[in-house]
Amino acid sequence: DKLPETMARSLLIPLIGLFHGTCIGARWRQEVTDVMHDRQRLLSARIDELVHGCLGRFAEADAVLDERPEGAPRSDTDAPLEATAHAHPEATGEADCECPAANRDHE
Repeated sequence: DKLPETMARSLLIPLIGLFHGTCIGARWRQEVTDVMHDRQRLLSARIDELVHGCLGRFAEADAVLDERPEGAPRSDTDAPLEATAHAHPEATGEADCECPAANRDHE
């Protein structure tokens, strides 16, 4: 039998890479990892509450998830997208962040 917190961690592990390759990837990975190490939280909250709690800490999460991946064609006939990211440290809190979706409202 697996412990409840072990089962919760098993469900959270795939979400660690949800923002891989984005400007919030490292911070997201750290947030989910912190939750996975908090045994009390794992035992007291439902998985969806844990995930929503993590997402709530990143105002730019929705925009990043909705953004088309860099280089992905818009349709079968379109050429790959050009990289158009510009760093906006004030929008994300990271000086090296280049995330067009997160910065869209600040242009």
